[in-house]
Amino acid sequence: MRFSARGWCWTGVAGVLLVVLAALLGWVAFPYFVHLLIGKELALKDGSDAYDRWVTLPIDLDLKLSIFNVTNKEEIMRGAKPKLQELGPYVYKQHRHKVNIKYDEEADTWTYRQILIHTFDAEQSAPFKEDDVVTTIHPALMSMINIMTNIPVLAKGTMFVDAAAPLLFPDGIFLTTTAGALLFGGVHIACGKLGSGSDADSPAFSMAAQNPIANLAAGKWQRNANAPSLKPRLAALITCSSFKHIKVPTMNVLDNGDVSFSLFGYKNNTADGEYTVKSGITQPEEIAQITAWNGKATTTAWGGPTCNAVNGTQGDIFSPYIEKTSTISVFSTDICRSMTLKYLEDASYRGIPGYRFAPGSEVMASAADNGNNYCFCPQVARGLTKENGCLKKGALDLSGCQGIPIIVTYPHFYESDPSYLDGVEGLNPQAELHRMQLDIEPMTGTPLHGGKKMQLNWMVRQVEGFELTKGVRPTLFPVAWMYEGAALNTPMVDLLNGLLFSKLTILDAVKYTLLSLGLLLFLVGAVMYYRVRRSPSAVRPQSPEAPQRPSDRATSAAGDVGLMAPGPHAAPNGAVGDMAETKLQAGVNGSANGNA
Repeated sequence: MRFSARGWCWTGVAGVLLVVLAALLGWVAFPYFVHLLIGKELALKDGSDAYDRWVTLPIDLDLKLSIFNVTNKEEIMRGAKPKLQELGPYVYKQHRHKVNIKYDEEADTWTYRQILIHTFDAEQSAPFKEDDVVTTIHPALMSMINIMTNIPVLAKGTMFVDAAAPLLFPDGIFLTTTAGALLFGGVHIACGKLGSGSDADSPAFSMAAQNPIANLAAGKWQRNANAPSLKPRLAALITCSSFKHIKVPTMNVLDNGDVSFSLFGYKNNTADGEYTVKSGITQPEEIAQITAWNGKATTTAWGGPTCNAVNGTQGDIFSPYIEKTSTISVFSTDICRSMTLKYLEDASYRGIPGYRFAPGSEVMASAADNGNNYCFCPQVARGLTKENGCLKKGALDLSGCQGIPIIVTYPHFYESDPSYLDGVEGLNPQAELHRMQLDIEPMTGTPLHGGKKMQLNWMVRQVEGFELTKGVRPTLFPVAWMYEGAALNTPMVDLLNGLLFSKLTILDAVKYTLLSLGLLLFLVGAVMYYRVRRSPSAVRPQSPEAPQRPSDRATSAAGDVGLMAPGPHAAPNGAVGDMAETKLQAGVNGSANGNA
């Protein structure tokens, strides 16, 4: 069976229609279908798989902690730069589980508390162990000194801390302990036995035990702190009582009266507040977005509404449909603020394509460089600050957040003011190691790899009335840095493939099959239509007519007459010949007469 030109024309038209259909399905209908599917699958609806994964994270996060070991503490006391040796990481598995969960149907929100449980991972930490001996600046001591010097009425209290050093701080401003005790276990300050003894009932000890900070502010100690036999223990008791009256998460009072502190112990087996987040049931774009923390949409840690605003998610889940132009926010209770991350580059994890996001330079810019950051400046830090009293680029004072003057930066002073890095030896900031970044699968908002990174520092400088700081140079002193994040494990990769990429593969196959078939039909129809139109059997050319002589015309006429079908009135063949001869003869005669 052979197609006519019209048939091949319709074949080409059918190909064009298939191409249009493939375009409509592949770039309009299918994305809309996937959009609806993702929103439905990820919504935090009670009883759904997504809800169960949200309540208890199916993978444990990694909390990797590195400690800066001091190797020249004697030289530091003579004004030398600290020489630091990084030890670690000490790896802890962080398990997250939500409790006290309540749903508000009208607001479409969940309210809950999240419990964090940390377990030391000896295998991943090797060769480092929790019983490694480390030496750092003394975080609790430096916190107390900085608090007192930042409050004028308490400034004289440093003389008591200085006098208490032999009993409470045998290494002076330094601390030698184990890695496990510093990080989670707790370093003990021996305060429990100070209130016992024959002089425990003296008026001085009574005032120390009641409210040392108020009594110090009222100037009452000058009358009771002169007896040489009482001064060391009294000074120690005042210092211990001050520790106990300063309510900060990193310190707690033990049953025996000792004060215990650690860098991260407050994060273990505890909740970091009450969260209220969007469920995404009605608006998938708002999945897990925090609307309130501890019942409020703002914190009170900073000096303005912009800095106090609570935005973003907790960092373990993000809203879907992320684009390169999107900005994502992560709220961290460790620093009482939200951090905005922007697209940095394309990334890939175990074959899954994603976008890499990282904080922009404006996030940790100094108030002088970014006026929006001025409300992050409590103006209480002393030393290594700018003229406006604010810290330099890359440093954030957590006095209003944690209650003690911890200063956070990126690890190894990455993207911080050069003066901070210049103040120590042994640090080497590198983007691939110390930049905070997060790889995210953009369609589902699933974190693929990465997490938050920050370094804990204390300001060290000479303090009037505190002999233990005599001779030291002003230094932003690093103690440890942390990475808190995760990498998608195999079951979660398989889940993501099943939820998204297997369906996308099928839809892409349909789309490109229709597109290829349409293009094939169009090309075949066009080519065959052209060939049929050009075929000799489709065109019948006629040769041009030559001029005819009279005899030819006569013969032609006679032939025409002879070709006529014989009928009842048709002349016989002989008659036709006679008629032709008679006409020819008449023509000859007429011509002769004319010549005559």
